Amino acid sequence: MRQLILLLLVSLLLGNRGLCGTCPDRPLLRETIARLKSAKAAPDSQLQQLLPFIPQLEACPQPQDSTFAFLLQRIGALYYLKNDVTNAVSYTQRAIRLLGEKCPSTAPPYLVKWYHFLVIFFNALHEKKEFLSAIDSSLSIALRNDLVSYNVVFDHWQKTGYYYDIGDYDRCFKSALFNQSLIRKYGSGDDSIHLVLGCLTHMYNSLHQLGKYEQEEQLLKTSIDEFTAIKNEEGLGMFLNQLSLVYQQKHRYKDALDCLKQSYAFYKKINYQLGCSEALNNSGYIYLWHVKDYPQALAYCRRALACLPERRSADSLAALEALNDYDNIACAQTALGRLDSALFYFQKAFDQLQPGMNETTLLHSTQAQGYDEKRADYIPNMIIHKGDVYYRLYRQTGRREHLSEAIRVYKMADLFLERIKVEQAERLSQLVFRRNARSLYEHALRAALAKNDAGEAFYFFERSRAILLDDQLQQQAALDDNALASRAVLRKKIRKLEKEMEGVSPDIEEYAKLQTDLFAAGQELDRFDQHLRKPGTSIATDLVSLSDLQRHLGRSGSSFLELYAGDSAVYSLLVTPRTALFKAVDITTFDTLALVYGNYIADPERLNRDMPGFVRTSNQLYHLLFPIDSVPPGRFMISPAGTYFPFEALVVNTSPKHPIYFLEDHPVCYTYSARYLLDTADQTSPKEAKQFMGMAPVQYASYLHLPDLPGSNGSLDQIASWFGRPDKFTTTEASKASFLQNFSSYRLIQLYTHAVGNIPGKEPLIYFADSALALSELIPEKKPSTRIIVLSACETANGEFFQ
Repeated sequence: MRQLILLLLVSLLLGNRGLCGTCPDRPLLRETIARLKSAKAAPDSQLQQLLPFIPQLEACPQPQDSTFAFLLQRIGALYYLKNDVTNAVSYTQRAIRLLGEKCPSTAPPYLVKWYHFLVIFFNALHEKKEFLSAIDSSLSIALRNDLVSYNVVFDHWQKTGYYYDIGDYDRCFKSALFNQSLIRKYGSGDDSIHLVLGCLTHMYNSLHQLGKYEQEEQLLKTSIDEFTAIKNEEGLGMFLNQLSLVYQQKHRYKDALDCLKQSYAFYKKINYQLGCSEALNNSGYIYLWHVKDYPQALAYCRRALACLPERRSADSLAALEALNDYDNIACAQTALGRLDSALFYFQKAFDQLQPGMNETTLLHSTQAQGYDEKRADYIPNMIIHKGDVYYRLYRQTGRREHLSEAIRVYKMADLFLERIKVEQAERLSQLVFRRNARSLYEHALRAALAKNDAGEAFYFFERSRAILLDDQLQQQAALDDNALASRAVLRKKIRKLEKEMEGVSPDIEEYAKLQTDLFAAGQELDRFDQHLRKPGTSIATDLVSLSDLQRHLGRSGSSFLELYAGDSAVYSLLVTPRTALFKAVDITTFDTLALVYGNYIADPERLNRDMPGFVRTSNQLYHLLFPIDSVPPGRFMISPAGTYFPFEALVVNTSPKHPIYFLEDHPVCYTYSARYLLDTADQTSPKEAKQFMGMAPVQYASYLHLPDLPGSNGSLDQIASWFGRPDKFTTTEASKASFLQNFSSYRLIQLYTHAVGNIPGKEPLIYFADSALALSELIPEKKPSTRIIVLSACETANGEFFQ
C-alpha cells in the first residue's frame, strides 16, 4: 500500500508539471535519473522508481523523445548490474532505435557509447554475430563523426582477436592493420601501448598461420629492437615467443628454445604467469614433436601447468592454455606407450571446458558455442590426438571396438572443424585451415583401412576435398543474376580499395581514410553474405553415401576412382556399381612412378627413344592403382589427388610394340569429388548458353612489352571449326573488357595468350590485347555457363598451389 501511495504521489507531481495530464515532466525525469545514478542506490531500488515512467511515456500523446531514450538506456544498464543481460540488451537496443530516429543530429556521441555497452552485453551472452555487429555499428558512427575513443579501438581489437580465434587469419591480419592505423591516429599513453602489443601479436600470429615466415621474422626482429629501446618486457616476451615459432618452421630448434628461455625470463620479471606458462608449454612442444625427448617434454608441460591459477573459468585464456598443456602431456604419454594415462590426460583437457565433457557433448552442447571461437587450432587438434590413441590401442590389443571408437572420434573432429569453417569469411583462411586439418583425414583413412570399411573411407574421402567448392557452388545457386551483379559491385569496390592501399604508406592520412572505406565496404559485403547464409546448414549432414554413388554408376555404366594423397601413403577407393575396393600404396613409390611417367609424356623425344621404359613405368603405375582383374570395361570417373598425371595414357599390358592404353576400354572423365559428380550429373547449360568462345590477341599494346604470337589465330580458327557457330576474338577485339563481358555466356573457352604465374607475392596475370587480367578481377556478374577454360599460355601451370 505504501508503494502504491508513493507511485500515485510521484505520478500526481509529474502530471502537474508535465506537458499534459498524463505525461511526466521531462526535465524532472532527467533530474531523477541523474540523482539516482549519483546516489549509487541499489539497482533494484532504482528500477523500482524508474520503470513506472515507461507506461506513462508510452501513453503520452506527446512524441517520444531523447528523455525517453535516456530512461530506457539507464534501465538497460541497471538490468546489466543485476546480471539480467537479456533485459539489458532489450532496453539498450530500444534506446538506440529511439534516439537515432528522434535526434539524429545529436545522437552520435551517445550511440557510440551505447553500442559499446551492447558489445559488453552480447559478449556476456556469447552471441557473437550480434557482438560483431555492435562493434561495427559503434566504429562506423565514430568514424563518420570523428568520435573514435579508446573504447571504440578496444572493441575493434576484440573483433580482430575473434577473427584469429576462429582461424580467419587473413581477415585477422587486415583487421589488425586497420586497428594499428586507428591507434596511430587516436591513441596515446600506456593504454595505446597495450593495444599496439595486441595488434602486433595478432598480425604475427596470422602471418605465421598463413605461412609467411620470412615476413613474420623480419617484422618480429624490428619489433624486438623497438621494444628493447623502450625497455618493455611484456612486448619482448611476446615477440621472442613468436620468433621461436618461426625458428621451429625452419628446423632451428636450439634457436627456438633459446628464444623461449628469454621469453620466460621477461615474463617472469613482470610476474606475467600466463606468459610464463605459454613459454614453458611451447618448449615442451619442441621436445615432444621435434626433439622427441618425451620425459623432458613432460617436465616442461608440468611446469607450465604450475604457472596457471588453480581456479580457471572455462572461457579464460588460462583454461585454454591448460587445455593445450594437458593435450601435450597426453601426446607425450602416447609416445611413451602409456595409452591409459594418455586418455586420462585428454579427459583433464576436456575438463578445462566443463567437468566431464568429451568430444560428443562438446559438439552438441549449446554452451559449446564459445569453445570453437577460442584458438580454433587447440580443440580440434586435441580431438584428433585422442582418436590416434584409440587407433594405437587397436594396434596394441587387436580389439576392433577401439578401431570403431577411433573413427567415431575422428568424425567428431571433422564436424567440429566444419563448425569453425562456417565462421570463416576469407577463402585464404579457409584454405589454410583445411591444410592444417590434413592429418585428420589421413589418420581417419588409415583407421578405415584397418577396419576394411569402404563406406567409412568414402565419408572421409569426400570430407577431405569437397568442402570449399561445394560452399562456393551453394552460394552461387542461391543468387540470381541481379543478386550476383550486386555482389560483384561490392567485390570490385573492395578490390579497388585494396589496390589503392598497396601504393600508400601506412604512416600518412590517406592510408587511414582508405582503411576506413575498406572497412565500410567489407561490412556491406558481410551483411550481403550473411543474408544468404542459412543458419544451421552444414555440408557434413548432406554428403552422398557410397550406395548413392553406386546407384549412379549402375545407371551410367561407369566406375569411379578416388585418391587421397597423405604424408605416408596414397589411399585409393575404386568403386563399381557392385563393389568397392579400398587400398593404400606407398607414397614414395607412387610419387616416383608418377614423376617418371610425367617426364616421359612431357618429352616426346625421350618417349620415342625409350618406349620400353615408358611402357614399363606406365604399367607399374597402372597396377599400383588398379589390382589385376579389378577394372571392368566402360567409362571411368576419376577424382585425383597428389601428383597429377593423365590416366588415359596408362598402359595396361607390357608390350612396347603393341601397348594397350587405358583409354581404349575406358573413356575417362575427371571430377572434383563424388558429391560434385552427382550434383552436376543431371545439370544442363542454360538454353541461351553459347558453345565456344576463342581469344587470341596475337599482338599486344606496346606498353605491355610482350612478343607477338603469330599463328595463334590460325590454331584458334582450326579449333573453332569443330563447333557450330563459334565466336572468335582476335587482335584488338581480344580485349580484357570483351572477355569480362562475354565469358560467362559460353560453355567452352580457349585462350591463346601470355600469362604470368610465378612472381612471389603477386597475383597470377593473363594478358589480353590491351591490358592484363588479375585473378582477383575474375568476378562474374551473372551465373556462368562455362564448363571449361583451356589456357594456352606460358606459366599457367605455375604459381602458388593450395591443397
